Amino acid sequence: MIDSDVLLLLRTTIRSVWTLELALLLWRSGERAWRQRELVSELRASEGAINEGLDRLLVEGLIRREADAYRFDPSPRNQALFERLDLLNRERPVAVLEVMFRRQDAVQSFADAFKLKKD
Repeated sequence: MIDSDVLLLLRTTIRSVWTLELALLLWRSGERAWRQRELVSELRASEGAINEGLDRLLVEGLIRREADAYRFDPSPRNQALFERLDLLNRERPVAVLEVMFRRQDAVQSFADAFKLKKD
């Protein structure tokens, strides 16, 4: 069973594998601040994917921006949440992906219900 706080994080904030990898990299880096271009290079991701992930994590208060760099916000709540997320991702990576993709399937199904059909 997945912890309810981790489940909520995966369903509302971490919407892609790129955001998951970005969040875990920043968490594992502790006090290190990363520039956007360093994150793109380290994760071998597009600027768009990294920027989207940074924006989501900033809005949720999981990371902080310092000048032109980003780092994990080590509040006790965030620290505990990411310890559980990291453990789950290492022990049950398929479960993590299923939660993220199941959410996307539900959103797509809802959106598809509003598509107009040609008669």
